Amino acid sequence: MPEIKHNFSAGKMNKDRDERLVQNGEYRDAMNIQVRTTDGSEDGVGDAGTVQNIKGNVLRGSAYYAQGYTSVQGTVTETSVVASIADEKTNSSYFFMAGANIDKAWDLKSPSQVTEQKLYIDTIIEAKETTGGISSSPIVVDVYGISDTYDNVFVSASGNIDYGPNGTGVFAQRYNKLNVIDASKYRVGMSIFAYEEGGAQLFTNAEIQNIDTTASPDYDVITLNTEQNANLQNALAIVFKAPPV
Repeated sequence: MPEIKHNFSAGKMNKDRDERLVQNGEYRDAMNIQVRTTDGSEDGVGDAGTVQNIKGNVLRGSAYYAQGYTSVQGTVTETSVVASIADEKTNSSYFFMAGANIDKAWDLKSPSQVTEQKLYIDTIIEAKETTGGISSSPIVVDVYGISDTYDNVFVSASGNIDYGPNGTGVFAQRYNKLNVIDASKYRVGMSIFAYEEGGAQLFTNAEIQNIDTTASPDYDVITLNTEQNANLQNALAIVFKAPPV
């Protein structure tokens, strides 16, 4: 009986033709396979064009969540995978995770809905196969947005605006410096929005120009690129946004 040899060097799935007529180099149906493109044999018998099984991607997705990275306090977890790529040389896969849309996370007309800090994060996750299983860890983390309450951002109603060494006069004059509880969460270039009930935005083209975490042991100082005169005591929600990486 003649020996039938069939390779898959074309790397093409052909579902249009009858399975008896599928040409050499093509295949009818497959799942989780990889077509060898090089000959790695030592006995002289070529294996280029043959297929080998590879693992599916379900575990790689769950490995990301198993790490508990999305359990960071206040992190918005409505993420979605927008792209993925495999590195066959290192048995690694990379997943591009897009965070929630900060402009649609809550109703801008009802800023009182913001009751705690929320982080909006884009992430690239590396999933790598090891002898103990699959390890997963973030290799790029971009916090592109933060929504928070007034009380969580500013030191106090009477000391949130810095006019000088004494920080006197809350709304006595225009200002471009703000005293905040913890500036480590923000970065230069972020835009700041302050919303009062009804959706009115109190700042005008406010962007972080400088961050000073050594100004005082009690607070950090943010310098804005433009002067403001808004009464922040009316603000309910404070939002920081930066262009995604």
